[in-house]
Amino acid sequence: MQPDALADAIALEFKALLEPLVARVVALEARAPVPGPPGPAGPEGPAGVAGVSGLDGKDGPPGKDGQGFTLRGPYRESSDYKAGDLVLCKGLWFCNRPTTGHRPGDPSGDWTLVIKGDDLRGGH
Repeated sequence: MQPDALADAIALEFKALLEPLVARVVALEARAPVPGPPGPAGPEGPAGVAGVSGLDGKDGPPGKDGQGFTLRGPYRESSDYKAGDLVLCKGLWFCNRPTTGHRPGDPSGDWTLVIKGDDLRGGH
């Protein structure tokens, strides 16, 4: 089997393995939070200076949704990558910011190793 075909086959298998995990994470994030039991009371604080209490301010706008990820398969030097991309290159790497030709594992900080292992070989 040719190296690129093998890498693509491994990437497809890995994507299939990740899909149930992604579905579980999405389901867990959609659940309403469950509060835990109250903790013990803290010590009495020092007395404060008397002042005038103001009214509460309005709630701010809702925040942005968190960043997702995209499995891109084997790392290829000729490809452009953006933040949130995952590539295979002697492990699984997460792209932190748009790359400018930096390889996974170099000291640029563009990539973070997610899963280390030669059994996840892809690209170079």
